[in-house]
Amino acid sequence: MNILINWYSVSAAVVRWDNMLSGTIQLMCGVRQGGVLFPVLFAVYVNDIIVALSEAGAGCYYDNMFVGCVMYADDLLLSVSLCDLQFMISICCEELNELDMRLNLKKSQIIGIGRL
Repeated sequence: MNILINWYSVSAAVVRWDNMLSGTIQLMCGVRQGGVLFPVLFAVYVNDIIVALSEAGAGCYYDNMFVGCVMYADDLLLSVSLCDLQFMISICCEELNELDMRLNLKKSQIIGIGRL
């Protein structure tokens, strides 16, 4: 655990544009995308959200298995109704608040299939 803490506490980045490099920027939070540990650390980080959604009984189920959210690169909530979807979004907001995170509403989209 100390290795991970040290590794992420000294993270920095530079931006390359053509042949130019920016100054060094300290990375104060987040998980490096593309790193070998990213999928595991992401899963640990969002596990409480998935558990809360599953325990709420909202979303979609297949053969008694919760399939109401797909979380990896682009997160996806699957719901049977708009009311159910709103309930799931409220749960996500509560859980994200505990993680000091917010939904980016400007990047969020809803797709309806069938009668709404």
